[in-house]
Parts: sequence; C-alpha cells; structure tokens
Amino acid sequence: MCPKSRTHIFEKIANDADLPEAMRTSAKARLEAEKEAIKVIKANAGLEGKLAPSTGNGEFKFRIYSMGNWMPDKTVKYEGKDEPYPGEPHPPPGILVQDSAGFVVRDEDGNVMQDVAREKCVTGLRATYDLYKQLGRKSLDDNGGEIVASIHLPSIDIGAYWWVDQMFFGDGGVTGRGELMPGVAPSDDLTTWLCAYDLDTIGHELTHGVISKTADLTQKEIQADTLNESIADCFGMLVKMWAMKLKVEDSDWDISPGWWAESTVKAKGWTKNYCRTFRKAADHEGDPESKKMSEWKVPINDDPHTNCGIPNHAFYTAACEFGGYAWEHVGRYWYAALTDAEFKRPEKQNFKGFAELTCRHAGAISGPDAEAIVRKAWATVEVL
Repeated sequence: MCPKSRTHIFEKIANDADLPEAMRTSAKARLEAEKEAIKVIKANAGLEGKLAPSTGNGEFKFRIYSMGNWMPDKTVKYEGKDEPYPGEPHPPPGILVQDSAGFVVRDEDGNVMQDVAREKCVTGLRATYDLYKQLGRKSLDDNGGEIVASIHLPSIDIGAYWWVDQMFFGDGGVTGRGELMPGVAPSDDLTTWLCAYDLDTIGHELTHGVISKTADLTQKEIQADTLNESIADCFGMLVKMWAMKLKVEDSDWDISPGWWAESTVKAKGWTKNYCRTFRKAADHEGDPESKKMSEWKVPINDDPHTNCGIPNHAFYTAACEFGGYAWEHVGRYWYAALTDAEFKRPEKQNFKGFAELTCRHAGAISGPDAEAIVRKAWATVEVL
C-alpha cells in the first residue's frame, strides 16, 4: 500500500508557533520527506507487475517496502519515547520498492533507484528462504507464502525485528549490549548502520516467523522465551554459513558482528565488535554470556537473550564435533526438533525438552553416533 498524504497535518504543526520547536522541526522534516516520497509514487504508478522478473527462483516470493520518514501522524507527539508506534498493532509497511514479480522502484527519469538496504534485504530474504528450502521447508509458513519486509523504519532506536507477520529494518539501533549508538548517522554503504541488514540478523528475525508457525514458544516461561531467541540465533548463523558456503571451522560463530560505535567498544574495553557469540567466554574478552547452566543469570526484565548462550553453545559444540557444513547435520536435527509436534506441548518447551528432541532426531536421521555427539554437547552445557 502507499501511505496517504498528510501534508496538511505536517504544515499545521510546522507553522504552529505555540508548539515546541522540536515538534515543529520534526514536522518540517517529515513534510520534506513526504514531498520526495510523492515523487517516487508518481514515477512508479502502474509499474507493479509489468517488468520482467529480476529476482526469485519461481518459488521465492517477496515484497519489500520502504518506510523512509513515513510515520503514523500521532507519533509526532511521541517523539523520543521508547515505543515508536504506541498503541499500533504494527507499523504500516510503507512504499513498495521491489517484489519478486519484477517490480523495482525507479526515479522520475526511469532509472532504478539504488538502495544498499533494499539490495541487502533481498539477499537476506533469499538466503533464508533457500536455507529453509534445503531443510525441506517451503518458505516461512511451509506453504510457499510471500515474505514481506519494510526497510528504513524511521526510528533511531530500532535495529531489525519480526512483528506479527513481517520483517522490519531500522536505520539505527541499540547494540546487543543494550546501549544506544552514540549519535551515528547512517552512511550510504551501511558501514555505520549497525547490523540490521546482516545475513545472520535477517535469518534470526525471519526464523521468529518460522517459530510462530511451528512451536510458537509464546508462553511466559523464561526458558521457552530463551529457546525462542536461541533457535533464531542458530538458524541466523546457518543462514550466514549457507549463503557464504562456510564450513564449521571457517565461520566466525558471532551473531551480527556488523559495525559497532568505536567509542562504545573502547569505553567497554571490548577487543572485538560483536553481539553474541556461540563460542566460550574465553574466546571473547568481556563476553558476559552464560555458556552452561551453572552460569545461569537472572534476566533483567525477563530478557530472553541473557541465557541463550547456553543452548547456542550446545549447538556450536555439536557442530564442531561433526565439522563440515552445519546445515547438513545440526541444522537438520535442530529443525526436526523445532517442527516436532511434541515440541508444541508447553511442558516440552524448555532446555531439557528441546535437547532431548534434538538427540532423538539426530539418532533417527544419522544414527547412534550422531545422537551421542549431540547428547554430549548438551551435557557440556549441563542441560543433559
């Protein structure tokens, strides 16, 4: 869909001397953005579906929207709040900029508009689709469903996330440590755009879509929530390894190294820029993640990321023992466990329940030696 014009609203706010200066400045910026967006809409009117397919494999279906500076009217008065869309079920998708039928956004002269974010988005969606196809799944819903994403979410404190039924990408973000990036403007080549468009980030977030169609994991038990994040981490890593054709021994095993503000890195005394690692804490100076049950930390505000390093490390340990391409062994076992009907039962949605399922499927798929390797990996992190 295309957003409706709100020019008159922004004009009223921008010219109302009784309103705070920050609000008027924000309205003026949105007014300019709207004018530019209208040009794009007019230039692309009627082009949808009329161009020769440029992406896709006949099965892979997607739509990508750009939100630019478009925001719901009422967000102007919520400027600076933590939640960019208060009271909204989820944000509007924005302006269509590319789809798998061949449409791609063009300027007034008919030239394809270059956008590194859009290009990286297509690459990530396709890589995730292909990884799951290799595991036997037909898109996120296992029914060949279209994958929808909105890029350029206009909020400085948003990275990337899955909400309800689609993917959202922000041009700013908070680090994996929880600190806001200190005043960094996005660059054209995304080198200062954090990790929102990284392959493993996209794979992670789209996996939440897969989880919502399989085990769900929406109960309020902390281990279920933690498994939600861990499974997304594991498949995010697999997407990166699949797309880059990396063997276990060649992967960095870091989730979204991306770009972190140097000032933040130095202030924390970190030696490497990364979000979460599958490896042992000793491999990363300052890594606060738990890697076994005896290191379990009480999550602040029930943050499910706090202890996802425990099942992540089991995944890593098993993968290293097998070697080669991880999607050929642990990827298959974890996917089989995720999609097992038994994992939908709340009493099974905990570390031990999931661990037992991965062991069972490793044995069923590859035999007793594989089952023993996976069981040993879970024992290493003190789950089994």
